[in-house]
Amino acid sequence: MCFISTPRLCLRLLTSEDIDTWYKWFNDPIVTQDMDKGQYPNTPTSQIKFLESLETSASTLQLGIQSENKLIGTIGL
Repeated sequence: MCFISTPRLCLRLLTSEDIDTWYKWFNDPIVTQDMDKGQYPNTPTSQIKFLESLETSASTLQLGIQSENKLIGTIGL
């Protein structure tokens, strides 16, 4: 389900199906070189725990950015 959609993009909740793609980004030095947190070791287990914490958070909204049915990024509000 998209919260916001355009002809090219969809902003949606992240799911456990996104974990494989999502956690790999944080281990990639090219992807993380300009991120404020930088590169840090990440595992699917730690990413699942983070996703679970988002599901119960009253102050954080983390959305997946999807294009052509593929997760291409995330955004946090």
